[in-house]
Amino acid sequence: MALQTKYGELIQAARTVGITGLQVREQNNVLYIDGQAPSESAKKQLWDIYQRLDPDFRSADLVLNVNVPATASQQQEYVVVSGDN
Repeated sequence: MALQTKYGELIQAARTVGITGLQVREQNNVLYIDGQAPSESAKKQLWDIYQRLDPDFRSADLVLNVNVPATASQQQEYVVVSGDN
């Protein structure tokens, strides 16, 4: 349970960005977070938080297994500019 407290911000962010099939479990002093992200940017947000909490990834107490479905990763963002229809 201590790891869920340590990585509470990461777990909450996973819920906030819409990770589906989210599973959080502790086993042998390692926290496992599994699920599917709706986009690459959502997945990156989680990795950015993880890097802030454990900058060198040295703790070896977290496995972040969040994937982006192929259809979501193929989507591209387009910014509408003046003159577009």
